[in-house]
Amino acid sequence: MKGLVPIIAVAAILFLSFGCIEGGCATSAECKSWQVCNETKKACVPKPGYCLSSTDCTGWQSCDGRTHLCVAKDGMCERDAECSLWESCNAADHKCELLAGKCNTDADCASSLMMCDIKTHSCSMKAGRCTSDFNCNSWEVCSIPLQKCVASIGKCNTDADCESWESCAAKTHLCVPKSGFCNTDEECSSWNYCDTATRKCAARTGYCNLNHECKDWEYCSARKHICVNRFSKCYLNDDCEDWQYCNGMNNTCAPRAGRCAVDDDCPKGTTCNPMVNTCG
Repeated sequence: MKGLVPIIAVAAILFLSFGCIEGGCATSAECKSWQVCNETKKACVPKPGYCLSSTDCTGWQSCDGRTHLCVAKDGMCERDAECSLWESCNAADHKCELLAGKCNTDADCASSLMMCDIKTHSCSMKAGRCTSDFNCNSWEVCSIPLQKCVASIGKCNTDADCESWESCAAKTHLCVPKSGFCNTDEECSSWNYCDTATRKCAARTGYCNLNHECKDWEYCSARKHICVNRFSKCYLNDDCEDWQYCNGMNNTCAPRAGRCAVDDDCPKGTTCNPMVNTCG
C-alpha cells in the first residue's frame, strides 16, 4: 500500500496540470474547462481554440500556459491592438510594422543624417546635420556639400571659428578679442591704438605705457601716460631754471656762463651768491 502512494500522487499532479490522461476520461466533465474528452482515445484534449503547447498554435503564435489560449508571439500580431502605438499589424504575415515616419532605431530612418527619438518614435535630424538652413541654429547656415551646420560669416560655434587672438563668446556666438588683444582702437584706452600687426593696444605717438618707451632721462607718468623728465633731468632749456640751460650731452641742467649753483661753478677767486645764482 505504501508503494502506491507515490504513484497516486504523480497521477494527481498530472491530472491537475494536464487534465485526464489516456484511459482517464469517459466524458468531458472529467476534464479541465479548456479540454474535452476524446472518447475514442479516452483522453482529455484541448478544446478548439485552446492549446496544451505551442505546437497546437499557428507559427506566429505561442501557447499561454495560464489561459491555454494561443497568443501572438513578440513582434507578431492578429490586430493593430497587439502592436505598439507607433506600429500597425500586417495581416498577411502577422507582423507588427512601423507606421510611416515612425521608428524603433536610427536604422529605421530614411537618411543617415537622421536619428530616432525613442520618446516619440519619430525620426528627426541629428544635431548639427542638415539639408537646409532651417535645420540649423539662427547663427548658422547649412553647408550642402557637408550636410552640416556651420557658423555664418562673422559668427562662431567654437574658438576654432575665430582668429588666433580671438575666442568665441558662448552667448552671442561672436568672435571677441582674448584678454590683452584687440580688433579696433575703440577696444583700447584713449592714449592707445590697436596695433594690427600684434593685435595689442600700443601707445599713440606722444604717449606711453611703460618706462622703456621713454628716453633714458625720462619715465612714463602713470597718471598722464606721457614721458616726463626724471628729477634733475631735462630735454629743453625751458625744463631748467632761468639761470640754467639744458646740457644735451647728459640731459642735465647746468649753470649758464657767469651763473652758479655752488662755488665750484665760478671762476677762481670768486664765490657763488646762491640768492641770485651769480659769481662775485
